[in-house]
This record gives sequence, structure tokens and C-alpha cells, in this order.
Amino acid sequence: MSKYIEFEVSEVKKKTTVFNIKKKDTLFSLGKIKWFGAWRKYCFFPEEEVVFDVDCLKTIILFIEKIMKERDIERAKKKNIRIIERV
Repeated sequence: MSKYIEFEVSEVKKKTTVFNIKKKDTLFSLGKIKWFGAWRKYCFFPEEEVVFDVDCLKTIILFIEKIMKERDIERAKKKNIRIIERV
């Protein structure tokens, strides 16, 4: 998905998943993506003193949008609800 960062599952919880974000060449941890209950969505929690450029932030945003969409689809299937995608 990205030239510089990768995402890996670090923990599967009852309803959500925690993802580690690592730098591809060193596997240095850059942060986590995990469920933030107060906002009812996945959010990015960076490690301290880590700097990101626009391309890396876009990659993280796209990944969060992807997992949120997958979550919505799974929840709709469980409730037998048809999702109509917006253009």
C-alpha cells in the first residue's frame, strides 16, 4: 500500500482490531490505529517524536477509511442491511 510504511494486526479484540504502523526498512514503530470509543471510529495514535510527511499521512487516512468501510459492511451484513455507496 505504501512505499515507506506498513500496517500489521497487533491485537484482535472482541469487536475491534489494533494495527501497528511500522517503517518498512527498519520496522520501527510509528504508531497504532485503534478504536476510539468516544468518537466511535478508528483513530491514529502516533508514537512520540515521530514526524510524518503528507504522503504518509494520506496513506494512514486511506487505511483508516478502508477499515471503517469494511467494519460498516460487516455490521450491515449481521443486521441484514443493504449499504448504498455514495459517489
